[in-house]
Amino acid sequence: FQCGRLIYPERTSRDANRYVLGGAYATPLGSESTTVLYAGAYAGSEQARDSSATYIGNTLFGGRLGGEMKLNDEYTLLASLSLESRKYGGDDPLFLVKRNDTQADLKVGINYMPAQKWTIGANLAYTSNDSNVVINKYERTLFSISVRRDFN
Repeated sequence: FQCGRLIYPERTSRDANRYVLGGAYATPLGSESTTVLYAGAYAGSEQARDSSATYIGNTLFGGRLGGEMKLNDEYTLLASLSLESRKYGGDDPLFLVKRNDTQADLKVGINYMPAQKWTIGANLAYTSNDSNVVINKYERTLFSISVRRDFN
């Protein structure tokens, strides 16, 4: 279960409370396998804090499939595909329709562990958001490099 408050300091009419409940399952491909596959699903709602801004709130549901394949002690491949549907609560004040979005994300990457507790990751992510409100329809590609140090 996840709950959060979205706060927009200069546009408080967009502030909302978000509630999401979901679950996931992961399994190795076999007893000796270092490849793990996972699947998850969730549903929730985002509720506008301003009762006159119902077009901000939405109900959502989605799912994710993915996996990790350990190539050796240093390298791990990662991939995931997710899909989320959002149906908004009120008519958009500019377009006079209830907004509906479907967002798809595809992510691929590789992690490199040069030393114990250190990970360097390179990831490529593609997002496509389809919407019946044209200004909310977009595609995005993002490449990122991260460095992580674990302290446990």
